[in-house]
Amino acid sequence: MPTAGPIRPIHGTRFELTLERVHEGRAQYLASVMRSEATWTLSLELSLESTSIVRDDAALPDDARTQLLALSKTTAKRSADEPWPRRVLRWRQPGVR
Repeated sequence: MPTAGPIRPIHGTRFELTLERVHEGRAQYLASVMRSEATWTLSLELSLESTSIVRDDAALPDDARTQLLALSKTTAKRSADEPWPRRVLRWRQPGVR
């Protein structure tokens, strides 16, 4: 029986953000960026005011990095009393920001 695991897309990019911890209004996420040719893992820190890459992967293509930061900023837009999402999963076709 096959085991559950990340699904690598045939085309486009799959983004998966998994909440690791929340501290003083800031959320730390483990980010997996998957394409047919590779998977990259980064660590992000999000707050209502900012989004930053804490642990980077220099091999991540620039267009995927741009899409990841846009997704992170969208995820961070929430009211202060809302809980951080435990998991965010998105797929983007090539050329879409």
